[in-house]
Amino acid sequence: MGLRNIVFCAIFVLGCSVGTSTHRGVDSAGKTDIQSLDMGPIPADGRVPVDGKVPVDGVAIRDADVEDAQGASDGELCAENRNDQIRLALAPQCASCHGTGTNQPFFASLRAFEDLLVYNPTYVDRDNPEEGLLLKLLQGRGTGTYTQMPLGEASFMTLAERGETEITMDEIRAWLSNLAPQTSRRGPDRSAPTTRRLKAEEIKRALLAQLGLDEERDFIARVSPRYAYSTVELKGPLPLYSEDRAPILSRSRDKTAAERMANLGAPGWLSGRKRSNELTPSFLQTLVQVSQAWCALAVGKGEGGVLFREVSPDATSEMSADDIRRNLHYLYLRFIGDRANENEIDALYGDVFLHYEAHHGSSTAWQAVCAALIRHPRWLSY
Repeated sequence: MGLRNIVFCAIFVLGCSVGTSTHRGVDSAGKTDIQSLDMGPIPADGRVPVDGKVPVDGVAIRDADVEDAQGASDGELCAENRNDQIRLALAPQCASCHGTGTNQPFFASLRAFEDLLVYNPTYVDRDNPEEGLLLKLLQGRGTGTYTQMPLGEASFMTLAERGETEITMDEIRAWLSNLAPQTSRRGPDRSAPTTRRLKAEEIKRALLAQLGLDEERDFIARVSPRYAYSTVELKGPLPLYSEDRAPILSRSRDKTAAERMANLGAPGWLSGRKRSNELTPSFLQTLVQVSQAWCALAVGKGEGGVLFREVSPDATSEMSADDIRRNLHYLYLRFIGDRANENEIDALYGDVFLHYEAHHGSSTAWQAVCAALIRHPRWLSY
């Protein structure tokens, strides 16, 4: 496959029907109304029985109710059991800080939710749920560094009272009061995510390291200490800079550096913006622009940089085809972390290097190779 026309595709298989009308068990806002569903007896272990019933708040929902409720909202995932339904209901307020790749990934999967949070006595006191750290944080009664969850202006309880959550505090209390025993598991969690896209901060660090760039030397023009706070002025092609970082940006034209970080999914904690790990059009557009600009900067360093170990930067395919191919092997290993086969090198050499060399010269050809590797799906994933 030619790397010049790599297309990123994000395919999400949900296993649930999707609808837009109001269903039984779903309120007018599209949220699950647990109390209105037709219930049956709960299984003793709280797990999904063979007939597919999903326990919620001490009872089991019939198959038709599950299909109606979960088909009501676009993109809503199918809950595996009672704990999973609570996890999915809490996720809109919690998963951005506690999802896959975070230091406390409670919401990365059902198993993570149960093992790290639900059945962890540090957070849940099964004998006295009100005194467990989980409920205290949701109510804004925590002690220590973090007194409430989610972080920000309002606790989860306040958001729930406003009707801005998928679940109420009473439903959470009912779930904790009737928490099913933890089931024993053997072997790895087959549902756990094993691949994710790089976060904005990881993308920036990887670009600096692999391109041989230095942020202070290549992107920071000046830092100005002041009495209350320091400010920074940026330089260079399309710099990346977090809006929460100190020293703060002083010039309005530098604010685009923070916008680019936001487009890559970086959070803005001071402004209340959550992290995004989605492959959005703005993410892909920003990655394309930054990869081209930063690769041009790295290629411009010539033999004093890190990109030309096997060939001279101005070498041409007519005279140095073998050296160019050896350097392509080197760059593939440097960026992708794996040894390329000859088919991959043929694609890079023929579809990218030779094409751009013929129209724009060898310097632009190396920029195109560099940018193609950065936009490779394997570079972008972890």
